[in-house]
Amino acid sequence: MQTMQHLEPAQPSRFPNAGLIHFSRGIRHECEQTEGFDPAFYRELNAAAEDLASKFALSPERFGENPKEIDQTNDANFKGALAQLKLNVRHPNPARANAANRILAAVEALSPAKSKDGVSGFTTYVAAFEAFSAEDLALAMVDEWLQALKEGCDAYAAFQNSSEQDESPLDLAEARARFLTAYQIFTEHLEATLLLHPDARLQDLFDRINNFIRSTRQPAAKKKKKSDADA
Repeated sequence: MQTMQHLEPAQPSRFPNAGLIHFSRGIRHECEQTEGFDPAFYRELNAAAEDLASKFALSPERFGENPKEIDQTNDANFKGALAQLKLNVRHPNPARANAANRILAAVEALSPAKSKDGVSGFTTYVAAFEAFSAEDLALAMVDEWLQALKEGCDAYAAFQNSSEQDESPLDLAEARARFLTAYQIFTEHLEATLLLHPDARLQDLFDRINNFIRSTRQPAAKKKKKSDADA
């Protein structure tokens, strides 16, 4: 007799937004790794996860809770980009070194911009980076820094818009609620299908999702300090 299967309680509603996005990616990864998996099982879950992630990417929450914090995050990303370029101008790969040198020269040629547009002039530097091709940016290993800086500028603009409108145009809470609802429906659908139509592939998916859920509940292991006797 087939016993009733249950996904372990994950309590995703307790996750902060960043944690919920990590959780959603883990569930989606397990689904996508299942051969022959019917995408109808998680179509709405997938769409809700994409919506939540895209809104969170523009949310000030990702970069800080106020304009000063967002500005500090952007400054750190900009300095990180410069550090990466300066490191790569001495790279043994001539192509990488050349790309880094050209980009660094263009960015350093700009006069330090003062805060006039709410993002401390970082949009000016973003434009300087974007004058180069995506291939050059990737070759110089600065493309991810640039992406973070662009998203930080967008986050500042989103913060200003939400303040001016006295309501968030991002509807992050709405996107979060949509994902939580979709996850609940997904788990109920998966459990019912596995009960009514046992399938080895679904059972494997079921087990892997449970393993992933367990991993989200395990606290990070604390490093033990070596005692004098252990040294």
